[in-house]
Amino acid sequence: MEEKIKDILVKRFSLHELHSYVWAYYDEYKDLGIEIEDNIRLVNATNPNIETIRKSIVPTQLCQVKQNTSYAPSFGVFEIGRVVNGLKEDGLCKEQKKLAITLYSKTKDTEALYFELRDILAVLADDIKHLPLTFEKSDNAASWKHPKNLNKIFLGGRELGEMGIANAVVAKKIDKKAS
Repeated sequence: MEEKIKDILVKRFSLHELHSYVWAYYDEYKDLGIEIEDNIRLVNATNPNIETIRKSIVPTQLCQVKQNTSYAPSFGVFEIGRVVNGLKEDGLCKEQKKLAITLYSKTKDTEALYFELRDILAVLADDIKHLPLTFEKSDNAASWKHPKNLNKIFLGGRELGEMGIANAVVAKKIDKKAS
């Protein structure tokens, strides 16, 4: 299924695939005003900048977008990567693979990008599972998420994730003139 998702995102929507490590980069997050969520920490990390394992790919992806804003006026990126949310009873990490997609543009407004992302997700759901997506308001308050423009995504009654826009403070630190 991962390969089919990648093919659709690259061939149909011209998105670029990214690869990142599973830890949260403290310095890069700090530059964007993103707080590192409390999670698993590496004992005796050789670099304090990478001692916390990430709970979400999105902050990492926002950092990567910031590093690439000078290369094109508009682009989209995605990653199917690992995240960790605490420990299981056996002491091992609760690890999951997640898909993150970020759209960036100096020519389109935020609303246009939001609906473009919704349409990309709908095509994925239809092409892979042959089911429609539904959305429901979310109130997750992570520092990088917009407090109001955030929705949970459901497929066949099962919650898959969220979609939204970056917090305005974070978005301005990425690029004041872009969506």
